[in-house]
Amino acid sequence: MLVASLIQYVLGILYPIKFFIWRCFCKWPLLPVTEWLMKKLLAAGANQAKKRDLSLFIRELGGFQARIAMTAHYGFDDWRNIQTCWHVLARRLLKARYGIKWSKFQGEEWTPLFITLGTWTPEDFRGSILSIAFHATGWAGLAATRFAPRLQNKYYFFFCLFLILNGLLHDYYVVLRRVDPRFAGYASIRAILREFAKISPEGKPEANPSEPTPSDS
Repeated sequence: MLVASLIQYVLGILYPIKFFIWRCFCKWPLLPVTEWLMKKLLAAGANQAKKRDLSLFIRELGGFQARIAMTAHYGFDDWRNIQTCWHVLARRLLKARYGIKWSKFQGEEWTPLFITLGTWTPEDFRGSILSIAFHATGWAGLAATRFAPRLQNKYYFFFCLFLILNGLLHDYYVVLRRVDPRFAGYASIRAILREFAKISPEGKPEANPSEPTPSDS
């Protein structure tokens, strides 16, 4: 289990590096190449006979070029939509649950709220505990072959390898949700929506059953 947690930690360090390399690749050479190819296709599509054949390809390439340009300049294409949705929900939650007017916050003060407003579940941070256990079982199975020679056969090895690869894939998507701004934004929106469930229909926070009421005291 510690090995599986360590792998998640290492992937959390490596993923921002991968994202930075992808943005650099989008800036050059992917964006200039797609722009050049789009110009060539538009010039070829000027002919009315060829326009019908190239219209679908030009439309798909145009959408791909727009996503590449957005990634190169802003990091990813749907960040503005995530921000808009999160701000709408955050303003309503601050008013309904905490009685705070959103106008009291300035632009730079929204960043700490984006990180702290709403509660992430343990699954959001670490993923499925069952998948982590399977991942750990795979590594433990490989370690067991050093002490039990009868386990050194291809069927047992491939079974352990299957568990490890499944765990690595699970860890990758956990880190993706936690580190990638797009999926982290979606997780923050889900966290805010969970806070709305704690508000009574009258707009007041529901009482915690574990806390004593004035009549009890």
